[in-house]
Amino acid sequence: MLSICQFKNLNYLLIFLTLLVSSCAKKEVIVETISPTGNWFSTKDQFRYKDFEGEPESHLFFDFKPVLNIDKKYLDVVVVTPERSDFHYEFDLVSGKRYFSHSYCKESDVWKSYEPSLSTPPYTEAFVPRLLDQLKMPQKVVIFGDRQYLSSESFPQDETVRVRVIGGMIEQFCDSFPCDENKKWNSRLVLFAVSPLDPAYKDTHSFATLIKKIDWKEVKAFLENGRGRTINDRSFYPAYRLIGQVFPTKAMKMALEMGHLFSDREAKTLRRSCENVYQKLYNLKKDVLQAEETFPKAFHQFYKRYWNLFKTCRRYVRASSITHNAKDHWFMEYMASFIHAEQMGYLYQCRTKAWIRNVEGVVKRRENAQEEELKFCTSESLNLAFEKAINLMTGLSSSGRSYYRYIQYDSGAKSLGNKIYSWVRDNGKRLSCEKPREYSVYPSDVTWSPIKNPENKDKDVSVYIR
Repeated sequence: MLSICQFKNLNYLLIFLTLLVSSCAKKEVIVETISPTGNWFSTKDQFRYKDFEGEPESHLFFDFKPVLNIDKKYLDVVVVTPERSDFHYEFDLVSGKRYFSHSYCKESDVWKSYEPSLSTPPYTEAFVPRLLDQLKMPQKVVIFGDRQYLSSESFPQDETVRVRVIGGMIEQFCDSFPCDENKKWNSRLVLFAVSPLDPAYKDTHSFATLIKKIDWKEVKAFLENGRGRTINDRSFYPAYRLIGQVFPTKAMKMALEMGHLFSDREAKTLRRSCENVYQKLYNLKKDVLQAEETFPKAFHQFYKRYWNLFKTCRRYVRASSITHNAKDHWFMEYMASFIHAEQMGYLYQCRTKAWIRNVEGVVKRRENAQEEELKFCTSESLNLAFEKAINLMTGLSSSGRSYYRYIQYDSGAKSLGNKIYSWVRDNGKRLSCEKPREYSVYPSDVTWSPIKNPENKDKDVSVYIR
């Protein structure tokens, strides 16, 4: 072998060393990614979400420019759970962060269509920034391609990556088995895509081509089992199923037509409107404490005028910063518990001081029932509503049905260490092979501070308004 010392000309030496290093270096795939702008939380300090250096945190849904090209069938996505991950992660729209949901384990197919056991996802899960599906959740995308082509570094990265859409399917969810009638299944479109950088999927443009390269039965079975099932007395019932197939162009058009794509202007208007309605709720509390209004009357008026907007806002926009004012933060989170109890199909009955199932009869009655009930609230009964909403969620958490739980830090060895400080919806389903989950619905050291008029004007008096 020719030794380096034999080179008498320095130029030849440099050329030789360059070639030597190049031949030994590991070939890396350069993934074109985009980082978030960090503008969503650049707002008033009382609503701001800041990192440890005091800078606005990035919001992975609102801080990216949406990129969708129907003609070329590509779009940009944010990865939530990578292929063959041991853990499943979800995404919170309010904080704009991922959080740990559950660990995977060896599971059987509840539909009994796939015999081998299922362990980790044979695909990557992601969502499309700024795009909501028909259930008002971030548009879900299932991606095929090696992990090195879907991230610039190791997971997780706050970035978008470009994928090519090859079709879509309808994902259906059954909250309370059996769901024999189609109307009882909640449906949403899921897009399927491949990494255009992965040579294995270079010529993959349709389901017909895709299923020749993957174990489609495993993929379908994992999508129908990986997020749990209804478990009742050691009996297992399906919670998810996939139906139909949609061609790529039609799938992308359906995602836009049935969902909602936020423009820059609309996103800013939403945040500004929500911060205004949050301020009205803070003012409500202030007025009651200053004896300018009774709590039941003030809350009833707020409910009548702003509640629908408040419900929409709590789905997308941060209502308070715990580092700015902890008391205001917990006040807002208790107010959100009232919303979530309603979303679970319950109504607070002031006269019995209890949350009861809202009768699903005439639509008009169902929509107006809570507003009517609030007319009969006293200060005592209304203050009890918020603590009892937490108790309701605790009860639902052990029933196997969907419920809401509050996350502070996404902490633990399996988590991503993100600060969430928000309510998240849990599907209530579990894997039959997993250990019981130890989730608390709400921090045990936080209690509701009753809002009372200092002059006790509303002590035991109904505020019925004709």
